[in-house]
Amino acid sequence: RPSNCVEVSEHCYMQKEVTVVDISPFAQPEKYPEEAREEVARVWGQAFESLGVARIEGHGVSDTLILDLRAEAAAFFKLPSTEKTKHAYGPYGTSLGGYTPAGLEAVAQSVEGVEAAPDPVESFSIRCEVNGTGMEPPASKGGWGALPFSSAEKYVQEMDRVLS
Repeated sequence: RPSNCVEVSEHCYMQKEVTVVDISPFAQPEKYPEEAREEVARVWGQAFESLGVARIEGHGVSDTLILDLRAEAAAFFKLPSTEKTKHAYGPYGTSLGGYTPAGLEAVAQSVEGVEAAPDPVESFSIRCEVNGTGMEPPASKGGWGALPFSSAEKYVQEMDRVLS
């Protein structure tokens, strides 16, 4: 058993803490040597191979934007199902993104030979396409104005900056 994990059941371990990955060497490449980016990639891979999630720092996205988007998401997920499903843009996994109700995703089943119950989570994916001068949600779904998150456009702009 890995030292940073607790045993959940035979051959099943859970990491004690979420790994923090500082992506500054990618967000500000001019300030870091190539070895720093290689180390970030190693830590990133290890985090996602062990727990499947990581807390990302060093991206430069403002705390205000993050807090605003979190508050909007919390409000959205408190809505009745009938309101949330208005933002389900197609079957699970659609390239349009949107709302996915609880019980449709089953991440553990992505591991070959693993049978698992669906995840008890709901989600919302903001998927964008290059449209004009930048990234935008699919126009067929109403563009930015149709999303239930007013901070989404600024968030996507920031993600585009971080990932480019």
